[in-house]
Amino acid sequence: AQRKTYIVVKNRLIAMPVLLGLTFLTVAMSDHEPGQTADMLFNAATILFIFIVWLWGARNANSTIVDELRDKTWDQQRMSSLEPWAMTWGKLLGSTSFNWYGGIFCLLVAVPAGMMSHQPFWLSEILTLIAIPVMMHAALIALNLHTGQLEMKLIQRGGLGWLAIIFALPAFSLFINTSRQPQFFSWWNFDIEIRQFLLSSAVLFAVCALFSAWRVMSNALQVRTLPWAWPLLAVILTVYFSGLIDFASDAPVFTLSYVGLFITAIISYAAL
Repeated sequence: AQRKTYIVVKNRLIAMPVLLGLTFLTVAMSDHEPGQTADMLFNAATILFIFIVWLWGARNANSTIVDELRDKTWDQQRMSSLEPWAMTWGKLLGSTSFNWYGGIFCLLVAVPAGMMSHQPFWLSEILTLIAIPVMMHAALIALNLHTGQLEMKLIQRGGLGWLAIIFALPAFSLFINTSRQPQFFSWWNFDIEIRQFLLSSAVLFAVCALFSAWRVMSNALQVRTLPWAWPLLAVILTVYFSGLIDFASDAPVFTLSYVGLFITAIISYAAL
């Protein structure tokens, strides 16, 4: 059985770069305008990264908790001596390691293609591509683990993996924008280039998702924590979404108050 498993894993590790290499070779040799090879390869690598790491990786991250709760093996892992932080990264990277393996090959094509292409914001787009799946995978682990403590019927139906698809569809549209001109976005009345804003937002929420997964894992392992993370999340969301509102220069306090009240009510209802 171990030898059979080794052969299967070996074949998958070989098949991934071979199939990706054939795909990129086909894109490079396809008919297109002169000088557009780098752009075509960059777009192909971006789309493949989204499908391999975002969607397929989200499915695997969703299954890592759902399958263990279904098979009644989660309680055995809770008895181990692993710390919550180590357990969190083990679930996060262990379930999606093959997806990141394929994503690395996509990045190995996207980075030089972006450098040779005419896209001025290729580095921001690549960093955003990496930050978003970290957020998605960590959030799914946290949500499914928290849901499994309260509602097993939802876990039996497959967990909350469908949230990844709902999020990925609008996020995918951000990466097929062919405009190469700077596009500015107003946040707290400051003009920020939209790709820089998306990168900053993705990194912020990826950190929040990782922290949430660690906190829920700590609760699952019965490690005592202080209840300060939930109010901190409310403050972060209030400041973030208040900046998206076009307010008068003399009324930021009222904007923070209204948005803060609304967000606090929403997350309090979710907690209850």
